[in-house]
Amino acid sequence: MMEHFGMTDMFEDIVGGELDGGGSDKTAVIQKILGSAPNKDDYLMIGDTKYDIIRAKNNGIDSVDVTSGYGKLAELENAHPTYICM
Repeated sequence: MMEHFGMTDMFEDIVGGELDGGGSDKTAVIQKILGSAPNKDDYLMIGDTKYDIIRAKNNGIDSVDVTSGYGKLAELENAHPTYICM
């Protein structure tokens, strides 16, 4: 999707699930990305549902949730992301 929208050059690395559904466990994907990262403050989870916030918290990193996706504002606020973008 990032390639389709011409956004790949805006990021150092893009990691996520595959279109066939493989690698879709976001907690595990985040763990893989972080590996033995010395400073988790350098990482930020960007998502659009409460589940993204929960998975970021599970991995000890900040989260930004955007209201233009699937999640509803009240749901996002109740999950307490670090930031919300409207």
